[in-house]
Amino acid sequence: FLAACVRWEEGTPAADVVRNAGNIPVLTASRATLDALADFLIVRGCDYRLSSRLFIVSRHGGGDWFVSSTHDTTAQSILDLGLAGFPWNRSTQAIKEAQEFKMQVALEGTAPGLIRPRGGAQLQRGAGPSRTLEDIESVAARCDLVGLFFMHGARSIKQFSTRVLEQYKALLANGRKFEIIFFSDNKSQEEFDRTVRAMPWLAVPWEHRQIGKQLSLAFEKKSFDPLLVLVDPCDWRIIAMDGARVIQYGPVHWPFDKESMAWEDAGSDEDNSWVCPEPARKKQRLDSMSSAASDSGLGQLLSSTRLQRGVGPDAAWEDSGAVAARCEMIVVFGARLDIDVSPVGAISEVLRATGRPFEVIFVSSDADEKGFDRCLGDLPWLAVPWEEHELRARLSNLLSQAQEEGRDTHDFGAVLVDPAHGKIVNSNAFAVAECEPYCWPFDEAAIAKGKVLKEAEMVAAQEAIDPPAAVVRRRRGPIGTLVVDLSERRIAFRDNTTLAVENCVIPPGGKAYFEFEFLRGFGVTARVKVGWATEVFERCEEEPKSRTYTGVGGDVGSWGVNCEYRFLGGKRSKSCINWTHGDTVGVAVEVPHAEGAGGGAWVSRNGSFKEPNGLFATREMLLAGSCGSGVFAAITGDTTFVIRYNFGEAPFKHAPPGDGFLALASFAKPRGS
Repeated sequence: FLAACVRWEEGTPAADVVRNAGNIPVLTASRATLDALADFLIVRGCDYRLSSRLFIVSRHGGGDWFVSSTHDTTAQSILDLGLAGFPWNRSTQAIKEAQEFKMQVALEGTAPGLIRPRGGAQLQRGAGPSRTLEDIESVAARCDLVGLFFMHGARSIKQFSTRVLEQYKALLANGRKFEIIFFSDNKSQEEFDRTVRAMPWLAVPWEHRQIGKQLSLAFEKKSFDPLLVLVDPCDWRIIAMDGARVIQYGPVHWPFDKESMAWEDAGSDEDNSWVCPEPARKKQRLDSMSSAASDSGLGQLLSSTRLQRGVGPDAAWEDSGAVAARCEMIVVFGARLDIDVSPVGAISEVLRATGRPFEVIFVSSDADEKGFDRCLGDLPWLAVPWEEHELRARLSNLLSQAQEEGRDTHDFGAVLVDPAHGKIVNSNAFAVAECEPYCWPFDEAAIAKGKVLKEAEMVAAQEAIDPPAAVVRRRRGPIGTLVVDLSERRIAFRDNTTLAVENCVIPPGGKAYFEFEFLRGFGVTARVKVGWATEVFERCEEEPKSRTYTGVGGDVGSWGVNCEYRFLGGKRSKSCINWTHGDTVGVAVEVPHAEGAGGGAWVSRNGSFKEPNGLFATREMLLAGSCGSGVFAAITGDTTFVIRYNFGEAPFKHAPPGDGFLALASFAKPRGS
């Protein structure tokens, strides 16, 4: 048995465990030993980089060591349970009972006691001399729903609190009886005051911050992860653990319980988190936004507002009702001076190609009129005038919800509106830019059909090449997330997607080689993996949530590598290739026979197969993954990445790792063979 504290930080549960270990020997490891331990943990999927993280490593009867506990509350569990909890993993009954007891004490009937500060103190709103006070009984009496908000103050306030604030105001504006209670994890009174002063809701006073720590432990909240838990103030029963997400659906789904959300239980009753299937989630969001159209200002925008085109004396004006009458589709988007709005131009090009009348309306979020004029002066579209402050504010709230649909690649929201019926057709208008004109009216169903047709056309164009060439297909990931440009040999990833060259199967004894080059992409190149797979590597549109690693190498029947790790049949080990934008990556395989010698998979960076490049999957690893029926090339990429492939269509930039390797395309078989 071994309790491993990879990093030390005073005042943490991990440090307390080591200090209070009694007669258990405490060893200080050398740097080499720590490195070996870190590698041991990495291979088993443990994040050793977290400070003061305590791992339980154990073995039985002199066998192999294995990690039996990695969860964040390991150290606290040891302190709470003592030897009765050995070996302190999640399956230990003592820990399970203790956690259930904590949840029961914290949430079933006694939560008001924990929320209410000791000594008769009250909850506060604001900070300093201007703060106001309210007791917990008053909150429970006036509210139908309460949010318990746990956050690490300055670190998370910008990325999480703003989103919660928007929905908090929207719920109150719709007459919902809702309140939020903030539990601080700030390090000082001054930091607490700065945080609370920016929040409109209630907070537990700084001097009683320990109450929040008790509740966050019951919820198993990670140290720096914000959390909003929705509870019923009548009995403090949990309504939803992921409150920050569910309130995004708006007042129409109040009070966000299972019945009002019409969600399907995903088998996670123990933490009260439910999963809404993706199509249902989009439909609920769209219905919510459309049904609130009058509140959002969309109704006024389509009927009784003067819109302007251009600025100054040369500005042209048009009644919004007339615009709605002459158009079959309207794009409404919100932006400001410092934001690139060229994606809206791409949307316009597709709509123009349909031959149907449409219009684009700009809703400014600039801080002043000067910024509004400068921004609109460069745009050819209509705009809501600067003087319409209230209308712009309401529309901006609607568009901030729409931004969630395009948050991965866009800094603003855009919606597609049917003016004849006053309904939002698509809350992510950016999807139109990737469609063909035949996808009209560009709702979810039409776009889905269009993606199917477009992908079929992409595959057919490759299969029509004579002599047969390598055909790139989507093996995993949502449809429409892989774009192949045959003339430039480019592949663009629009989501976490795995492509496969299934018509080029390398049989046992075969040797194949190909290259690809990183052209561009947002983020680290570790989000691109390359390798080989067999038919065992299943085809699916969504990676199973139970799978630790996604893409090639993430499960049995595949072997992959990126610039940080090797992924071999669902297991991960450290790699340090460090490829980056502009590099050319070479990938080779020799498929082994069950009998005899030889076999392996290699990767190179700019022609070098020397360490840390070189062999990433041995003969034994390939045989263990059922390579007897042959393997095919696979590449996993993520949003915004673009690569240029060379499966043998052009001379290679670099040489393979040895003699006898053929271009991948030379193994191509025609369709149907």
